[in-house]
Amino acid sequence: MGINHMLLSKCRWLFDELPKFCPHIMKQSKAQSLIESLTNTGVGVVISLVANAIIMPMVGLPISVTQNITITVIYTIISVTRSYIVRRYFTHLKR
Repeated sequence: MGINHMLLSKCRWLFDELPKFCPHIMKQSKAQSLIESLTNTGVGVVISLVANAIIMPMVGLPISVTQNITITVIYTIISVTRSYIVRRYFTHLKR
């Protein structure tokens, strides 16, 4: 049994057993999920803007506000896409 198979079986177990122990976790409305997702993304955007403004000059890469916003938008799109794909994958595992 490979490591991937072991991880997948543990993930399946977690998704099967979690509702039994934490039923409140699985009872989020679609509106609540949307609000949570938008809040999470908004917080990530703010953190990214601040981090880029601090870190880029520290490593010798001066960055303009426009560049900072562009980089943040690109990474936000990548992050939202990644999150969606992972969520859909785990939803598929549960079926």
